[in-house]
Amino acid sequence: MKKSSEGIILIVDISGYSKFVKEIDNEIGAEVISDLLHTIIKSNYLSFRISEIEGDAILFYKLDHIYPINKILQQFEVMLKAFYKKIDYYKNLYHNVTRLSLKLVVHYGTIGKFSIDGFNKLFGNTLIEAHRLLKNSIPYRTYALITKAYHEKLEELGLNTGMHLHTMQYHDRYDIGNLYYSFYPYKNSSYRIKNTLAIA
Repeated sequence: MKKSSEGIILIVDISGYSKFVKEIDNEIGAEVISDLLHTIIKSNYLSFRISEIEGDAILFYKLDHIYPINKILQQFEVMLKAFYKKIDYYKNLYHNVTRLSLKLVVHYGTIGKFSIDGFNKLFGNTLIEAHRLLKNSIPYRTYALITKAYHEKLEELGLNTGMHLHTMQYHDRYDIGNLYYSFYPYKNSSYRIKNTLAIA
């Protein structure tokens, strides 16, 4: 295994994926989802590396780096705008595509890497925690979840953690223990993202 480093885990997940796949022709569904995932990847202007693409989710990461929360949200909003523009393109052909939306999980911690048969894989508790957080109690379809660990690293570096007045502190209990986070809900009825931060 390669030497571990600290870094960002960023998972972009398509909400409503399972129902969409169940309701649409297999070849058409694969084409639409592939196009949506490609659109998200093209919108990755902060140049996160891709570790995995698993069905409805892309696992991005960046080692030895951290961004203020407003930069992370700006990156997500660029992805949202591109995603909903593509949804707008498909909606007249496949009405159920309008039920798809995006959610984001952002975590920070120690990340290990290993290679197997030419593929680089991430390893460690940080990765497990990020995956667990995809299943949470947030009552919204479109949101950015940012973990307490991410906030704490920003504070440790003296960086502005950002937008405290617009966050809610939550935690969920998992088989690995309690995980704490803030989240930023978005309206998901339009790809025009400006002013769509939907604070409850």
